[in-house]
Amino acid sequence: MHRKNLRTALACLTIILLLFLNAGISGCSAATTSVNTPVVQSAVEPIVTNILTSLNNNDYVGFSQNFSQTMKNAINQSAFAKLYSQMQSDVGDYQTVIFYSAANKAGLMNLVYFAQFSKEPAGVSVSLSVQSVNGAYQVQGLVFTSPNLAGKPIDVSQLRAYADAKIGNALVSLQNNDYAGFTEDFNQEMKNAMAQSAFTKLYNLISSTVGDYQSKEFEIAATANNIFTIQYYARYSQEPAGVWVSISFDSNQKISGLYFNSQKLAHSPVQ
Repeated sequence: MHRKNLRTALACLTIILLLFLNAGISGCSAATTSVNTPVVQSAVEPIVTNILTSLNNNDYVGFSQNFSQTMKNAINQSAFAKLYSQMQSDVGDYQTVIFYSAANKAGLMNLVYFAQFSKEPAGVSVSLSVQSVNGAYQVQGLVFTSPNLAGKPIDVSQLRAYADAKIGNALVSLQNNDYAGFTEDFNQEMKNAMAQSAFTKLYNLISSTVGDYQSKEFEIAATANNIFTIQYYARYSQEPAGVWVSISFDSNQKISGLYFNSQKLAHSPVQ
C-alpha cells in the first residue's frame, strides 16, 4: 500500500463530488510545493480507507466523519445516496486502495490514490484535498475518476494483451542497457525524442538511483483523444517504495509516452 509519487496527467473525465469549495483557492495562483510524503500518507491513509469502506457499506456517518462542515453541507444524506447508487452501478464494490501522490498547494494537501473496484477493471482514481485544522486533517474536496464512471469503459483485457508485454520489454531492455530493445515499440515521435544519448542518461539515472528492475503490476488505465495511459507499479532493488511507470499508447499500439518516478527519483541529483 505504500507506493510513492509519480507526476503524470491521467487523461479521463471525472465525476466531481466537491472541488475545492474554498473560494480563496485559485487553480493557477499558488505554487505546488513538496511534502513529507510518508508523514502525510500515514495520517491521511486511514481517512481515505474509511471514506471508501463507508461508501461501500452505504454508511453516510462514517463516510463524512472527516469532512469539513462545507463538505458535509455539500454532500448531504441525499447526495450521498445518489453517489452510493452510482458507484455500485458503475464500479461495484470497493476492494483495495494504493497511494499515488501528494502535493501541497495554497494550504491544501492534494492526494491521489488508486482504488480497485469489482466492476471497474481499469481502476478508479480517488483524489482528495485535506487541510490541517487543530492538528487533524479535514477533507475539503473529493473526486472519483474512472472510465466506467465517465461512461467510456475500457476493454482492459484487450489493452493489456499488448501493453503488458511492451512495457515489460521496455523495462527489461532498459535494465540491460539495450537501446534497440528499449525503443522497439516506440512510435516515431518517441524515437526522435529518445536518442541514444537520452537513453544513456535515463539508464544511468535508473540504475544509480533505484537499481535493478524486478517486477511490475498493472494498477490503472485511462483514455483520451485515442491515447491510452496506464500506470504500472514496478519494483526495483534499491527503491523500497517502488517506482511508478506511466506508459501511453497511440492508436497504432505504439508507445507514445513513458515516465518514471519514485521518491528517490524525485530527489535524485542525477538528471
